[in-house]
Amino acid sequence: MLTTENAELKAATKPSPLTFCVTVKDGAAARSFYAAALGAKEITAVVEDDGSGRLAHAHLVADDTAAGVQLMLGSDYGGEGMNATAAKPGTRSPAHAFVLVPDVDVAFERFAKAGAVVTERPRDMFYGMRIGKLVDPFGVGWSFGTPFKRGPRVGDVAADPVVSAERASFDM
Repeated sequence: MLTTENAELKAATKPSPLTFCVTVKDGAAARSFYAAALGAKEITAVVEDDGSGRLAHAHLVADDTAAGVQLMLGSDYGGEGMNATAAKPGTRSPAHAFVLVPDVDVAFERFAKAGAVVTERPRDMFYGMRIGKLVDPFGVGWSFGTPFKRGPRVGDVAADPVVSAERASFDM
């Protein structure tokens, strides 16, 4: 196995309480896609040295998300417990990532430009979050969201104290 590591980035990256892990058919293509789509930097990569070029593992971090989202990915190894999703192009796998970002429109457009399929353009939701949804070329669903503040209106569900408390929990 050939391992590359960005020691400076690794030392500067705080452990994430939750890291999204993805297994795909073509790890090398996913590695390139996620770097472009998320603006992610690679901390570590492990590639098979048997001539196949198969990606055993990569650890990426996207610093421009609200919490420094981390992603680990690798190639499908068949019966070894690391199987790629069976989603068809344009459909989502059972796993879905939600990423809180400072500007949903910027993150959404970058992800779409990198090759993801748009399933729902960004729009303001009643609970105070602007959300857009896409499916990446590997069948993994992604939602990007940015909270916004808006005052309650007469007859608006936002006037409900429960909804207001939920909305407050999304404040960045």
